[in-house]
Amino acid sequence: MSLRVLGANKARCRKIMRRRDGGSYESVFTNTIIFKFDKTAKKDEDAYKLLLLKVDEYNVYEPNTWVIPGGEIEDTDPTIEEAVKQQVLEHTGMEVEHIVSFIKPFLVSKGGITASGAETQEAAVELRLGYFCTVFEYRLNLDPEEFSEGGYFDRTMVKHLDMSETTRLTVDRAFEWWATTDSA
Repeated sequence: MSLRVLGANKARCRKIMRRRDGGSYESVFTNTIIFKFDKTAKKDEDAYKLLLLKVDEYNVYEPNTWVIPGGEIEDTDPTIEEAVKQQVLEHTGMEVEHIVSFIKPFLVSKGGITASGAETQEAAVELRLGYFCTVFEYRLNLDPEEFSEGGYFDRTMVKHLDMSETTRLTVDRAFEWWATTDSA
């Protein structure tokens, strides 16, 4: 379903990905999951590292926390795919080569992440879409106005980083996906 919306704009995405009660989400966000292979890793499970960015200390929403590149889809974005590519370029300086897969979308209510059950879905205000991407070059060039640092982290290292519940869920799903894919 999430790959189906790549060619859609924000309005079309809201129609495709409706809540069970027929309502639409106030916001649609993307998270772009970029893994990098580390040939020097001592264990196979540590060989794939996830790109994370540390938010600048002056950010009013999540200061000094680690996030996955991404952001809110704007009404002016021609498609979800173009928004994903633009967000990665703006935040990391890297160009997306391919969008290869996605993780199960999840919902966020005003009180935090919601379950996918019918009783909580109506309270959801945000739809979060996560996409796995490859990039042409793994050369990180951060936007210094938004991020203080960035790097690639294995599953063990990620456990020690400060991040929001939403980011933690996305990170966990990303590593779960990677562990079960044929590419791992």
